[in-house]
Amino acid sequence: MTDREKALKLVQTYEFMLVELNLYLDTHPEDEKAFECFEHYRKLAAEARECYVKKFGPLSAVQGELVNGKWNWVNDPWPWEVK
Repeated sequence: MTDREKALKLVQTYEFMLVELNLYLDTHPEDEKAFECFEHYRKLAAEARECYVKKFGPLSAVQGELVNGKWNWVNDPWPWEVK
């Protein structure tokens, strides 16, 4: 696995954890331990996304920017095209 693939896999892993914890918290809003876990993974996901974007470019249009007068979101390869 390349560094880019590892970084993307880490982002995906943390995002998956957040979705699952979010679903759990929807039905168990009083579970403080689950909320602490959600906050922990939210921070890790933000760090992983930031690291990926710095090294490999934006994961979404929201993270895109103008570079040398060009919108860098449309640079190849797209995140899901990385093999």
